[in-house]
Amino acid sequence: MLIKSSILNAIAVFVKLISGFILNKIIAIYVGPAGFAQISQFQNIINIITGISITGFSSGITKYVAEYGVDDVKSTRLINTSISLVIINSILVFILLGFYGDSLSLFFLNNLEYGYYFKLLGSTIILFCFNGIFLSIINGVSDYKAYFYVNLLNSVLTLFFMGILTYIYGLKGSLLSIVITPGLLFLFTLFIYYNKIYKHIRKFEFKVKRNELLKLSSFLIMTISATIIGGILETLLRTLIIHNINLNTAGLWDALNKLSSYYMLFISSSLGFYFLPKMSALKERNATMIFLFKAVFFTLIISSLMTGFICFFDIYIVKYAFSSEFYPIKDFFLLQFSTEIFRSLNWILAIYFISKASMKEYVFIQVLYFILNYSFVKFLFVYDVSLKSVIMSYFISNVILLMYMTFRVSSSFNKLYKNDI
Repeated sequence: MLIKSSILNAIAVFVKLISGFILNKIIAIYVGPAGFAQISQFQNIINIITGISITGFSSGITKYVAEYGVDDVKSTRLINTSISLVIINSILVFILLGFYGDSLSLFFLNNLEYGYYFKLLGSTIILFCFNGIFLSIINGVSDYKAYFYVNLLNSVLTLFFMGILTYIYGLKGSLLSIVITPGLLFLFTLFIYYNKIYKHIRKFEFKVKRNELLKLSSFLIMTISATIIGGILETLLRTLIIHNINLNTAGLWDALNKLSSYYMLFISSSLGFYFLPKMSALKERNATMIFLFKAVFFTLIISSLMTGFICFFDIYIVKYAFSSEFYPIKDFFLLQFSTEIFRSLNWILAIYFISKASMKEYVFIQVLYFILNYSFVKFLFVYDVSLKSVIMSYFISNVILLMYMTFRVSSSFNKLYKNDI
């Protein structure tokens, strides 16, 4: 089932990768390295906002829908609580962005004219949320075909709207498409899968059940910690590069990160939608251990092959994904994508903690990674103020983190399943 579901989802990921490469090419031509840095800064902020609004609940919804199975009463309580919470969050975000959109634009992007995009996000955030809930539900019930087609649709819509808007309006068009595309995706999804959506929300009542809230809150804290800490880390590192080197170098760094995000997209999309609900449903020590080992081994093989392929075809990837302005990044491919192997393994072990709702451990991992990465960059900048120092810090941090997480997973395993020994 793991291989079968991974292959199906890999098709959608492949389409998303191809559309992403096409978009990178369009952005590289019409926006350039400096524009990459500005777009990434804006995306970091949006990720933080959407993380608080819906992403924090997504893993929890998937876990407990899978765990409750055919228990319609528990599933209904969970979905009612989830929808009620995101409605409340959406209203709060709408109010806050309506009042402070311009201030956020000035503070984070050094330009008041982008305040409009923050306010527009406030108006469409509820569509982001509903789309997130639906995807989490179909993930939890293992409706792989629906999950496959929704992700496929997302790739097509993103390519269409972002490509056209960037071509016509440049940077502003890119920012606009980032804000509106997820909302449009939900409207299309609602039209196509109305019966599937109605099946799960037909008993909706605006109620927040305390028990379900407590269960989801741990996932919210874990995701918020990852989203906010990750967003702050990227923002700080990008600011360091801009201030100590220049904006173009920050854009080159963001281009590398963009490729890394596609790399992790393939890994997470191929395994995440299957691994989390499956791991959540396993109760026995031996079954859990065997499944975890298989997932780690599978991830190691896939990530190693991907790194070899990317490094071998580095010049072609840069040529066709970006433009000649981005050629310097190929010199960092081996170090960057060797790091992705360790990062992939870290991701698998982090998903293990999410599946077991180990909130404190997960949050600590995010804080530890933040401290490691930022501290090593600051340290290496003393000796060499260059992009290589930033990437070297990325490598060292992930290696250390993998050693720590391996130890903690082993300790957690013995603790959770001590009665099965």
